[in-house]
Amino acid sequence: MGLRRDYGPLLRSASWNYLGYFFEAAVSLALVAYVVRWVGVAEYGVYLFALSLAGQFGLLNFGLPNLLSQAYIAERSRTGAVGVSRLLSTAFTFSALLGMAALGICLGCAALLPGPFRIPLGLVPLAKQALALGGVWMFLAIPTKSLDLVVESWHRFDTLNKVQILLGTLRAIATVALLRERFGILALMWIQVALAALRLVLLVVLIPGQTKGVRVNPLLWDWPLLRPVLRSAGWASLDDVVWQLGMGMDTLIVSVLVSMRGVAIYGVGSKAAVQLISLVRRGLNVTFPALAERHTAADSESLRSLYVASCRAAFTVLFPITLALMVFADTIVQVWVGPQYQGAATVMRWLLVGALIEGLAAPANYLLYACGRVSTAARIGLAENALNFGLSCLLVFPFGVAGPAIGTAVAHTLGTLGGFVLAACRLAQLAPRRLASLLIRDNGVPSLISFLGLSLAWYLSQGSAPWLRLFFGALVGPPLYFAARLTRMETDPWKHRLSAALRRVGFLRSGWQCLRALKDALRDSSASSRAEPNREFEHSVDPYNYTTNPLERQRHCREAEMLDAVRGARKFESALEVGCAEGIFTEILAERCDALLAADISPVALERARARRPCVRRAICWWGVLASMTPSRHRPGGDAIWCAAASGSRTSSGAIRR
Repeated sequence: MGLRRDYGPLLRSASWNYLGYFFEAAVSLALVAYVVRWVGVAEYGVYLFALSLAGQFGLLNFGLPNLLSQAYIAERSRTGAVGVSRLLSTAFTFSALLGMAALGICLGCAALLPGPFRIPLGLVPLAKQALALGGVWMFLAIPTKSLDLVVESWHRFDTLNKVQILLGTLRAIATVALLRERFGILALMWIQVALAALRLVLLVVLIPGQTKGVRVNPLLWDWPLLRPVLRSAGWASLDDVVWQLGMGMDTLIVSVLVSMRGVAIYGVGSKAAVQLISLVRRGLNVTFPALAERHTAADSESLRSLYVASCRAAFTVLFPITLALMVFADTIVQVWVGPQYQGAATVMRWLLVGALIEGLAAPANYLLYACGRVSTAARIGLAENALNFGLSCLLVFPFGVAGPAIGTAVAHTLGTLGGFVLAACRLAQLAPRRLASLLIRDNGVPSLISFLGLSLAWYLSQGSAPWLRLFFGALVGPPLYFAARLTRMETDPWKHRLSAALRRVGFLRSGWQCLRALKDALRDSSASSRAEPNREFEHSVDPYNYTTNPLERQRHCREAEMLDAVRGARKFESALEVGCAEGIFTEILAERCDALLAADISPVALERARARRPCVRRAICWWGVLASMTPSRHRPGGDAIWCAAASGSRTSSGAIRR
């Protein structure tokens, strides 16, 4: 119950975040499929162009969103709701002024269209109106961010996601209704503006009740409160500007060098990659506080373990999805948006490469921020975007609309592997080769098996209806990957949970146990028995979480109490510990005996146990590998023998005596 009370709010926040994300993603993808059937390709390209160009002016916020949340929390601890109200009102008013600047720039750009952009002459008036409405949208969206952040600082993610779900529902209803009346893309832009205004009004009304009295009032302007926040932006502002530029760079390049039809094709092809990147970042952003805590505590081993675990978890999620999307990209585009967007399949495949690399980029970026290396992240991001811009401009001529996608994939791969990952590995004191070997070991065989299964499903389903081919692909690819990945999880608790679930299903239980028995029989040897625990300890420090899991620490305390009940006031004359692992329980045992022999089957674990030797000087200690122990070389155990493998199930003092 205590654990539930501690983590309940965090779990609820995470649940609401993912509920809002999946709802938003589902609505967005479904509306794309609907809109492209009511709007021409070039006209849809104008709509995406207006949104992208207007969105670029979000960089006028000077990186303020990166810093406001922390500023709200700090002000709340100092002056309470009154101080937060003054800071919020100042930030909101300042952001509204920035939004007015964005609106003015958008109106100026709209007046200059077509300019360098390849907009068909018949669509130029439409593009001007769409861009002007995009400016109004940014005028409302920029100050709304300051309202979002104050709600987040009170951990009311449920409120934000309820608002998002409401707006998503209204967006779907309005889009369907207006397009059926053939109002075109201007109706879509008006929907964007109306929803942005409604979101702003809802947050202004809801904030006092969600934040214990915080209110928005432009009359509470207090510039000295906001000025230090802006001054501290520094590299964070540059990183935010770089990120904003990177988000819409490819669309603008295509609009200048290709056509509005190319913008539409590129926009459709990028949807899957954008959603996957958002999924990864939503999942990994919860690691940021933990990384910062470990860095502050100078706990390099835990920092390294968490970073490696983040990379492995991201790849485990991304690999099967990207693989299936790549194999069936043509069929997906045909079913989703129709044959007029068939060129989007090539764009999708290349951008999915970048989405897969995000599994390395996101953990590295969070680690750099947690360790205070914001300048490093900003420099790498700037170099990556510069390379992306150059490659996209060069490759668009021979490859057309696919050129910027190729440039993005190549630049993101080089920037991640040659920049973010190397910098993160240095901070985590981890060899990049070691990280690569872990990812290959985890995903190499499962990816090959999944690819073969997808290829077979694709071949056998030729001639079938497109939706049926997608059904076969979804039924074969990801399940094969996760089944193969499961066999390579040596310590992951999800493996044991899944196997326990399978054992409850009659017709699956026998097959599961048969496969496990065959695998164990084929791998059974003394060499494999020694290699298996070595793999556990080579991959991470404390793989069984003896030092971090509260239940394990509690178990060690109970076991120490049982030992004390057995020995009474005297110490054990000599003791044998079978399965000492990294010597964590050895320290407890050494306090209770005069001589101790600690043995384990893993030489790697024993080396770490020896490193703890200064902590166990209370007793004379010997160390040995079980497979090579002989009486002539090692002192045998005497009046106490401790078997770690049996301690989990036998916890009574009578069992220890036996």
